[in-house]
Amino acid sequence: MTVHGLFADAFRARAETPEQASRTALSADGEVLSYAALHRAVLARAEQMAASGLKPGDRIALLQDRSAGLAIDVLAGIAAGLPITVLSRREAAPEAASKLAAADFCHLIVDMTHAGRGRDIARDAGLTLEIRADTGNDTPGAVHGAAYRAEPDDEALIIFTSGSSGLPKAVRISHGNIALNTAGLSHATPLGPNDHLLHVMPFSHTNGILNQLLAPLAQGARVTLLSRFATEDFVSQMVQFQPTVITGVPTMYQRLLQADIPAEAVARLRMIRCGSAPLALETQKRIEAHFGVEVIVSYGQTETTCTNTANSPGARKLGSVGRVLPGQELAILAVDSDRPVTGGEAGEVSMRGKSVALGFAGQPPFQRDKWFRTGDCGYLDPDGYLFLTGRLKEIIIRGGENLSPGRIEEALLRHQSVGAACVCGLEDEDLGEVPVAFVELEGGSRIELDEANDVIAAALSPSHRLRDIFVVEKLPTNRVGKVDRKALSRMARGQTAG
Repeated sequence: MTVHGLFADAFRARAETPEQASRTALSADGEVLSYAALHRAVLARAEQMAASGLKPGDRIALLQDRSAGLAIDVLAGIAAGLPITVLSRREAAPEAASKLAAADFCHLIVDMTHAGRGRDIARDAGLTLEIRADTGNDTPGAVHGAAYRAEPDDEALIIFTSGSSGLPKAVRISHGNIALNTAGLSHATPLGPNDHLLHVMPFSHTNGILNQLLAPLAQGARVTLLSRFATEDFVSQMVQFQPTVITGVPTMYQRLLQADIPAEAVARLRMIRCGSAPLALETQKRIEAHFGVEVIVSYGQTETTCTNTANSPGARKLGSVGRVLPGQELAILAVDSDRPVTGGEAGEVSMRGKSVALGFAGQPPFQRDKWFRTGDCGYLDPDGYLFLTGRLKEIIIRGGENLSPGRIEEALLRHQSVGAACVCGLEDEDLGEVPVAFVELEGGSRIELDEANDVIAAALSPSHRLRDIFVVEKLPTNRVGKVDRKALSRMARGQTAG
C-alpha cells in the first residue's frame, strides 16, 4: 500500500484495511492497540477535545508521561485540527509557561503525575487546564468521526527550538510538511507492516513525533513506546521485542557500545537510524561493528520539517548525512551571499520549497520561494551526498538536545556575583557537547560551579547545567564589540586539556 498524502488519510486507510486493521499499531507499558483500536481511540479522544470547547486552530500543550495515552492525545490533536506541542517532563515550570504564553497557547492537558506542575504552568501562562485521571485507552462510547478535514497548509504541530538567545522559537509545522517528511522517509528508509520500531526519543522534538510515530503509523509499522532510555533496560527490551529498527542520537549509541548485545537483541534488526546531532565517522564504524547492521544517518532541522537528507540501507556513505529527500530543494550557498557554490566547495546548507515550515508563531511566515539558511556548513560530493563540516550557529547540542547559550547566560546573570557571562560548547566524547561558562564577577566576589548550576536549574532543565565555569577579568570581544565566543571556546579547550 502506498503512503497517502496527509497523515489522517494514511492512518485511516491502514485502520480500515482488513489485513492491516488487526495488526498491532502501538504498544506501551503492556497496553497493545491494533490499528483499528488505535484509530477508534484517537477519533473518540478528538471528539472529547472538540466537545470541551476547543476549536480547530486552538493551540494545546501536553505534559504527560510516555504512555499510550500521550500518543493518543498527540494523534487526536492532529485529527481535531488542534496544533499541539509536547512539553519536556524535565523542563522547569517558569520556562514552559513563558514559551506557551509567548506562542499564544490556550489549553494544557496533563496526567495525574504532573498535575501540580501543570497547575503552575497553566496559572502563569493563562491556560485552561485539563487533568486526565487515566491516560490509557479509556475512550468509551460511539465514535461519530471528527468533522475537521485538514488542508496542507493548516497548522498541525508547534515544535519549540532554541535560538542563540532569548526564548525558544515556536516553529509552526503544517499537515503538508508532515506528509512531505513521511513521503521522503518512506523513499529513503521505508518501513512496512513487518517492521517494529522501539520509540525512545522525546515527543518534544520533531524526530520523536514525525519520524518515530507519524511516519511508522502511516506506513503500517508497529511502534513500541518505552518509558525512558537506560542502557541496561534498553538492551533487555531489544531482547524482549526484537525490533527491526531503532532510532536514536549519537549519545545513546555511545552508551550502548559499552554493553554486551545478545544475539536475540539483533535477531530481526535491519537498520539503526541516527540523527539530531553530528555522528563522528569512527563512532559510526564502531556502532556498525557492535550491532552488525548499518547505521543510517540523516540530517534536518525543525524549521525545515525534521529530515531533509538521509542515507538509505545498502547505499549509505560513511561520514555523510545522505542525499536530499524527494520533493525537497537543497543548495550549498556561499556564507556571505546567496551565490550557490559548485564543484564540492563548502558553504552554508540551505533549503527551499515545501519542506520549509510555515514560520515562527507570532512572526511573519517563512517565504518558501527563498532559501532558508540552516546555519550549518557542508558540501555535496559528485553523487549528491551531503557532508557536514561545522556550524555557523552557536547552539550547543548536548546528547541530541539543543541548548541555547543565551538562555543559560540569562540564568547565570541572576546570581548576585555575576556581572557578565558567556556560555559555549565543549566537545565531549559521550554527549557530543556540554556547556561551559566564562564569567566576570562583581567586586572580587566568588562563585562555585555548584552555585552556578543551582541558579541554572531553577530556571531551566537539568541538561543546561554547566560542565565547568571559568572566571575571567574581562570577556574578550571582537572588532565590533561582541563577545568573542570562538576565542572562549579555544580557551575552554585549553583549560580542560589533559
